[in-house]
Amino acid sequence: MVAWVGVDPGARWTGVVARHGQQLLHWAVVDLHEVSPGTNAPTREYFDAVELVIRAALAECPDGTRVAIEGANKPTPQLGVLAPRDLLHLGISFGVLWGRFPQAVVVDPNRHGRRPLVTYPQELVTPGEARNATRARTWNAEAPDNTTRRHARSAWDIAGAATATERVRLAVYSERVNRQARRHNRVPPHARKGTP
Repeated sequence: MVAWVGVDPGARWTGVVARHGQQLLHWAVVDLHEVSPGTNAPTREYFDAVELVIRAALAECPDGTRVAIEGANKPTPQLGVLAPRDLLHLGISFGVLWGRFPQAVVVDPNRHGRRPLVTYPQELVTPGEARNATRARTWNAEAPDNTTRRHARSAWDIAGAATATERVRLAVYSERVNRQARRHNRVPPHARKGTP
């Protein structure tokens, strides 16, 4: 089983999780305002800090660990991403991180970080979330979206989806290559035996 470092890139927060199966090896959330106070746009210092966290996570993992980064979909009102500036900053974040880790697997967005709270390691659940979930018996409800740990939970899900994403993409690529090979190896009708 391959270990994965999942990355939830964002314009303000980036979540990073190292995961081997169901074991949490490392987690962190990088906050733009802590790295570059007074700015609202991603900076070089922010991306340097995110890269350091990813490399620290890789250092805690077994050899052969891979990186997975969440891609982006077009904005919809349901996603809450309506401001063009936010979308632009998200695209910059994704592009810079993929540029720094070009072998990373890109995982499509799929409500990462919003699975039932019970599916996440305890370290990715705040004490307040745990108290509320226990009191209200809502551990099987969707994880709340009101703490910065949601970015680490999203990275957890991204790392979990990476193997399947890679397998599907490799199968599609392999089929395209095979289709092209078959197309190039065909004998044209005019070159077949017995054809004038």
